[in-house]
Amino acid sequence: MITIQRCGVAAPPDPGDGLDQIDYEHFAYQLSRGAGYTLADGAPSARRAPGTPLVMLPIYSIFGRSYVAGKLWLTGISAATCLVGAWLIRP
Repeated sequence: MITIQRCGVAAPPDPGDGLDQIDYEHFAYQLSRGAGYTLADGAPSARRAPGTPLVMLPIYSIFGRSYVAGKLWLTGISAATCLVGAWLIRP
């Protein structure tokens, strides 16, 4: 509850939590609008691995730059990953 009160589900990534999430979110947005894997000035970048932005791409393509949709999507994928892991190690 504290996270929701402080940050909000619709809040943009917080630079205080680390710059990775800002870059990943930005690259996903750039990809969704057809600008490629580029920085804000349009320069191509290899600063971060493309996995997370590519996972976020379908949601940003459908909903636009929606922080709520992005957070729900990543939460759902995380939960699904846990379920698959539990299923794999089940005796």
